[in-house]
Amino acid sequence: MEKKVSIITPCYNGELYLGRLLESVLNQSYPIIEMILVNDGSEDSTELVALSHKEKFEQRGYRFLYLYQANAGPAAAINAGLAVFTGDYLTWADSDDFYDSQSIAKQVAFLEGHDEYGWVRTDALVYDEKDLLHPVEFISQKSPFRFREELFDALVREDHVYFAPGCNMVRTSAFLDVIPSRHIYAPRAGQNYQLMLPVALKYKCGYIDEPLYNIVIRPNSHSHSLVSKEDLLDACDLHENVLRTVVSSLDVDQAHYDRVIRDKYIRRKLTYAGIYRDNELGFRLYEKLSSSGSQSLQDRLYYGMSQSRYINYLGRGVLKIKYMLEARAARQSVQELKGTGV
Repeated sequence: MEKKVSIITPCYNGELYLGRLLESVLNQSYPIIEMILVNDGSEDSTELVALSHKEKFEQRGYRFLYLYQANAGPAAAINAGLAVFTGDYLTWADSDDFYDSQSIAKQVAFLEGHDEYGWVRTDALVYDEKDLLHPVEFISQKSPFRFREELFDALVREDHVYFAPGCNMVRTSAFLDVIPSRHIYAPRAGQNYQLMLPVALKYKCGYIDEPLYNIVIRPNSHSHSLVSKEDLLDACDLHENVLRTVVSSLDVDQAHYDRVIRDKYIRRKLTYAGIYRDNELGFRLYEKLSSSGSQSLQDRLYYGMSQSRYINYLGRGVLKIKYMLEARAARQSVQELKGTGV
């Protein structure tokens, strides 16, 4: 008997793009899907778009569950879905992205055929919203590291690995083994850390080297000019606190990961210093990395971007894909910080 797959999606003010995601779920080749959409207090026509698809899901033979909550952030919205999902497999997707039609079927087939893995991930294509016919890049950038099976350390560091919710599918048995409460603690941010790290610590991850998910960079996320540097730094502190809290609850070398997390967020802030060309902040952060002897070539590039207009221009070109994804993540982080969801 085929297994049920649950998809949880938080959505805040997604009337312009939510339909695209829902249609991509309806176009799946896999026959048994439970779609759980959590409206995180939207102030636009998100509810109308969602409910207009309910009959389509029922006709397709899929379960469609619509939940509404007052705005509380994506992590709280994920919690609402976790409390009620009933699938044998679990995945979660961002509301502005969309699936390949074979995505669910191929991930289920992989896990059904490989009992040694607790979860699986796929590659994804990255698109600019203005052109959904021509992808900008693979999110993996075809890195040789994409085949790694032990991902906990890489996810903590965000080292040659990527956070893309719709690329991941986890066995419900594995998920409930490490998060039996069906609850993640932080109400506003860091839901991917909270969901993925406990699973990654205990279970190996399989990999399907195909782009089965599509990540859309919306035009208003291309530039950090829409958010202030101070907001980004505050959001950075918020995510650092979430990551420290998650890791502190796990059976790992706490002193080691304390240093890892410290350096990671110094680097994150150095990225912002480079993008905003903040000389003083860039110098101060680079000095911290230098004192521990842990600076990298990329650190040097962002430091140079913080100090020189010319290097800043060149750096944005060299790091185009990373910059676009960082811009999207930054926008989402500030929305979480300010309580406007995603």
